[in-house]
Amino acid sequence: FVAEALSKNKRSRVTRFSAAYNLIDHVGFGALLEVCGKPHCKLKMIDLQNNRISRCSSGSVTQSIGRTTSLEILNIAQNRVADITEIGMGMYLNKSIKELICYENNIADDSMFWFSMWGKDKSNLHGTKLHNLDLRNNKLGDRAATHLVMGLRHRKFNRTLKRLDISDNLADPLLVEAVSVFMDPNRPYKYNKMQAEKLVKQKRSEDKKYWKERDWEALQKKRKEALDEAVRRLNSRTDDEVELDMIVGATLASRIPIVRNIAAFSNQMRFGVKPNWQLQAELIQQQKQRAALDIAFRKSLIKGIKN
Repeated sequence: FVAEALSKNKRSRVTRFSAAYNLIDHVGFGALLEVCGKPHCKLKMIDLQNNRISRCSSGSVTQSIGRTTSLEILNIAQNRVADITEIGMGMYLNKSIKELICYENNIADDSMFWFSMWGKDKSNLHGTKLHNLDLRNNKLGDRAATHLVMGLRHRKFNRTLKRLDISDNLADPLLVEAVSVFMDPNRPYKYNKMQAEKLVKQKRSEDKKYWKERDWEALQKKRKEALDEAVRRLNSRTDDEVELDMIVGATLASRIPIVRNIAAFSNQMRFGVKPNWQLQAELIQQQKQRAALDIAFRKSLIKGIKN
């Protein structure tokens, strides 16, 4: 009802609207922003802290923020907002908002891409008037912090930004420090940019080292499994080795060379076939050769894994 009244009353001189600690949801939030987009709106401050706003996709949020010329402070802290992309895209076109307060929400890691886009569109050269962006105690991670650093590199488009707070989030401390370095007013911008890029480079090298260690651990685990399998195969008895042990119990005659030759010749003359013990001896020799080759192969496999 308040948004409807402000929208219809073209003579309204209301400049501050505070409805903190109420039950306003995303529908009411979208309606208020649509009012701000009206040419006759004079609102300079909207305070919706600690309400039930869960998203910023109700109504024409981007268009309303981009059109408003009076709104200077937007406070949506301590709500349930997970994505502020539409607000950010509206900020890209906005020339009036100076403070955007979003601490203690559920802003996700992938909702800050809009910040990195500032300065890439050469047709939009005016930049933003934002000087305070409060993102404390959300769910921003390394991706969001990287997007913030990328956006801060375009100094021409965010020269007015004096405070950007991403503390108490999930981002790596190096990236958080890189953002704070950009915000240091006591040093030249070029020096801050150089220091921030060093921190980002250090973070990337640590990530590369981390994943390299993880890959090395996986490789070592794989090699250990292969080594264990090779040792198990070497220590286990193959079918050929079991058969060889059974055949070794041949008669004594098959082990004496002279007796063996005479018996083999006579057996072939009488029956036309080799005697059983001779067949067993030939089989034994074949099995020994196969077993020796198999053992040599497994030993070489173990040696190759260890090296």
